[in-house]
Amino acid sequence: MTWSAYMGSHRQRRPAYPDRPDDRRAQFDDMQARLTKRYGAELGPWLARRVAKLFRDARDTYCVDNFRVCDMSRPDEVEKYRVQRASGCCGSADRSITHYSSGRVFRYGFNYGH
Repeated sequence: MTWSAYMGSHRQRRPAYPDRPDDRRAQFDDMQARLTKRYGAELGPWLARRVAKLFRDARDTYCVDNFRVCDMSRPDEVEKYRVQRASGCCGSADRSITHYSSGRVFRYGFNYGH
């Protein structure tokens, strides 16, 4: 299942930014494919759904960028997550979640703002 299926009829609030293309679906699909490749067929889509829910819960989604996920037990991933978070827009939405059947803890989020 792709990110497009998770997003449904989510409508974004669109400030006057006519020059920005809306390529969000492609970003979501690409991220889900990378997560599935990195974490496997069970964890990849599960993590993708968590990020999609966080995105849907955001108020101003037009300026969302920098979608990211890391396994908290891997220091290299945590460092890449931190760097990616610092390189995005000024606001940040981040959550942690435990995958109970594996016991792994993940951090996920994105930057927003303008």
